[in-house]
Amino acid sequence: MAKVTSTGPDFTNLLKQAPSTAARPVSCPAGVYHAVLGKQSFGKNRFESSINTVVYEVKLTAATEAVPAEELNGPDGAPIDLSKVRLRKEFDITADRLYILNDFFESLGLDPTKPLEELIPEAVGAAILAEVTAKASDDGKDIFNNLKKVVGA
Repeated sequence: MAKVTSTGPDFTNLLKQAPSTAARPVSCPAGVYHAVLGKQSFGKNRFESSINTVVYEVKLTAATEAVPAEELNGPDGAPIDLSKVRLRKEFDITADRLYILNDFFESLGLDPTKPLEELIPEAVGAAILAEVTAKASDDGKDIFNNLKKVVGA
């Protein structure tokens, strides 16, 4: 057996697991949901690594009336646990895209005349409306969710 060495995180326990034990991600039907902005982190744009981003976890709390109640049940008929749907919203931090953050912070009721270093953490915990899309995987086995739009609730 080859020895795995790393200077990063310790994946020893994960490497001992069989991939067949992995649970498929929980997904929800497309529509608009009540949600809360979770923790925030900084990163790089996944398509253009020279662009810095702020990333918020988005935690769904309830579906709006726009999502048919019968669609909120999984294949087994049990209600979908929206708290297990993993979503994130990424905003680029560049001079030519600051207007997007301005509009977002205004929709949250925050004062966009404050510096970003204050606004970004202030947004954590804010109530939002999240427009979620749903797309089937190429093989049709999974449905993946993405965020189309988020605004203050």
